[in-house]
Amino acid sequence: MKLPYHPIIPMLAFSGLLASCSDFLTLDTPKSEIVATTVFGSDATAEAAVLAIYRELAITSTNFAGGGSTGSITVLAGLSADELDYNLEVAQPLALYQNMLQPDNTYLSNCWSSAYYVIHLANSLLEGLAQAPTPLDPAFRGEALFLRAFAYFHLTNAFGDVPLVTGTDYRINNRLPRSSTDACYRLVENDLLEAIALLPDGYARADGLRIRANRSVAQALLARVYLYGAQWARAAATASQLIDATNHFALETDLGKVFLKTSREAIWQLKPIATSMETREANTVIPLATRTTPPIYSLSAGLLAAFDPADRRRAAWVDAFTPRGGTTPYLYPAKYKVRTSTNTPEAIAARMEYSTVLRLAEQYLIRAEARLRTGDLHAAAEDLNAIRVQHGGLPPLDAGTAEAALSEAIMRERAVEFFYEWGHRWFDLKRWGLADAVLSTAKPHWKTTAALFPVPLHELDANPNLLPQNPGY
Repeated sequence: MKLPYHPIIPMLAFSGLLASCSDFLTLDTPKSEIVATTVFGSDATAEAAVLAIYRELAITSTNFAGGGSTGSITVLAGLSADELDYNLEVAQPLALYQNMLQPDNTYLSNCWSSAYYVIHLANSLLEGLAQAPTPLDPAFRGEALFLRAFAYFHLTNAFGDVPLVTGTDYRINNRLPRSSTDACYRLVENDLLEAIALLPDGYARADGLRIRANRSVAQALLARVYLYGAQWARAAATASQLIDATNHFALETDLGKVFLKTSREAIWQLKPIATSMETREANTVIPLATRTTPPIYSLSAGLLAAFDPADRRRAAWVDAFTPRGGTTPYLYPAKYKVRTSTNTPEAIAARMEYSTVLRLAEQYLIRAEARLRTGDLHAAAEDLNAIRVQHGGLPPLDAGTAEAALSEAIMRERAVEFFYEWGHRWFDLKRWGLADAVLSTAKPHWKTTAALFPVPLHELDANPNLLPQNPGY
């Protein structure tokens, strides 16, 4: 079933999706007692509730999953790391770019609030399914668990210790303290493992589109969780399950196909449902041809220098813009090509670019890094070379490459493969312990405590149990 373009009335009633409250840890009491038997009376109505969560991820311009929006992980992390330059003087994004954040930054508040809203919707769905008068498709529970894990993964990597909200009782949620990052990772891992057991294989439930969580989607995020947690053998084994699923996935050698809805490389995508654009990633960074000033965001000199001169990705995924009347070209991310769209039925049907969240290239590089850490250098080089050759068009590294050189090559490959995608560079620098070494050189205002975003001020005001604030703020 494809994502709809109209409001999901049952889920709106169930989750309070129309509520105006901006503090998503202090939501009013959910009205589950009114709608449990209505929303969860059949698979059809329960499915509408599930799809509403995907819609929330894709439609809100301030969402943490909003691609290029003002709360998105892609923008926040890209500015905070060394991959994006910010070319304007607007205070909120400039503070991110300069690593001089304050807890009242709206971009951070948008990210935090939207992630917790998705968690609230997932928790509401889990509770409703548990109260259903008759057993429903277990895949619905699997999707809710995956979506909750997805939100928590990004929250803890951005903010560190965060409150673990697993229910909808506002009387409890209003007073929750922050839990450790380790506790958050345990919740994420457990949610994903249960989701894998509940979710089906393949993409039949979305008419072949890769826009709903299935077993592979949960496995892809779990492989990343294992990598971040230094569980090397588990990371390699989980990534292998996806790499070996050649009936579903294959690396695209045509780089123009990687971010299309027909991509064989895509594991999970978000279907564009905004009225005036295809993806927010494209709409944010592709400048209007008539612009007389620099684009809002461009790629940093450091990132551009990381490309081998012969790398095909440099030509395919980077474009140049010179402001009208100017002479200086600015290079910007061009993985997505279509800046605007219209909301006619014909235009909607013709949309081809989907925001790609999880893709097969990451699984190869997860397995390469995991194999490197366990001493299997030859296999690690094979996985790295799969991306270097098929995406970069570069010669393979020698199988006898020394460990230090291979480690550096994997780091470089992740930088040029995943720029302007879901905070990979920002999260990588932090988990590798390289944030200080790299960013103190690239960013003049860098300080060690900037590796975590501050807890938003309005959250601390609403719930003092979230104190203490992250160091440095």
